[in-house]
Amino acid sequence: MENHSTKIDVHYCYPGEYRLLPELEMLTSELQKRREGIVLQPLINVKENNEALVIDAAVPGARREHFLIETENHVLSIALLMQCSADEEKENCFQLHEFNYACFNRQISLPKNVNSVLAVASYKEGMLHIYFPKEKEATSKEKQRIVLY
Repeated sequence: MENHSTKIDVHYCYPGEYRLLPELEMLTSELQKRREGIVLQPLINVKENNEALVIDAAVPGARREHFLIETENHVLSIALLMQCSADEEKENCFQLHEFNYACFNRQISLPKNVNSVLAVASYKEGMLHIYFPKEKEATSKEKQRIVLY
């Protein structure tokens, strides 16, 4: 007999104020919906040397609780889901709105020797910065969530 719990998994950002991360089911369903026109993807810069891999992504207008960052099978997945209430949409009546990253999932292949367990991510002034230290040998391919500071 299986033991099923009605408790909902809650994920929090740390450090600082505790904020609920987007629910995984809602994020997945939003990402699977077809969007009209072109789906915008953030621009990225990748820097690599012997010690580390650094990825910077320009994602203006987001907040850290909107992000879900994971690695699996040496692929980095940066997902974003921003939902505005009707009042916020009325307030933000843009005449030109070119960087609307309301929902995206950007995937980036990683070298086999980056350590996802020790990865560090931060978001400040519209820039997402992810740092992966490197190991001498290939690392695990298991799914790993990266906490955003």
